[in-house]
Amino acid sequence: MFIGRVRSFRADPEFFKIEPFTTPVMKFLIVDDSSAMRRCIKELLSAEAQIFECSDGQDAVKAFTTHQPDWVLMDINMKLVDGLTAAGQIIARWPAAKIIFVTSHDLPRFRQAALQLKVEGYVLKDNLDQINQIVSGKADLSLNRRK
Repeated sequence: MFIGRVRSFRADPEFFKIEPFTTPVMKFLIVDDSSAMRRCIKELLSAEAQIFECSDGQDAVKAFTTHQPDWVLMDINMKLVDGLTAAGQIIARWPAAKIIFVTSHDLPRFRQAALQLKVEGYVLKDNLDQINQIVSGKADLSLNRRK
């Protein structure tokens, strides 16, 4: 048997406030010496994506340091520092970096170099739609993923 007073419960409205679920924004670094190609790649990516751009490998390493993107989409043949060299520098410092080479060169020596770097993918510029397939995990177009 209960004897006494029951106090009314007055809830704090902030307790019941529900925050909307948000997914983290994916960050991309696009590295290509052609501004037109950077624009084409940018148009393929999600409108919600955060995109950083640069035109050579030297700037790519600096931009990666600053922005820590989820994905790097990098051309191979560029002035100053080429994409292979820049990718090697990025992977040496950040082994979990995800890099996709986006190139017009379907040469065995470039594919072999990309294979040795163990990048996430190698996409020819006439197949740009493959970028989203790799990023979304719907296609494994990798050469040899790092473990």
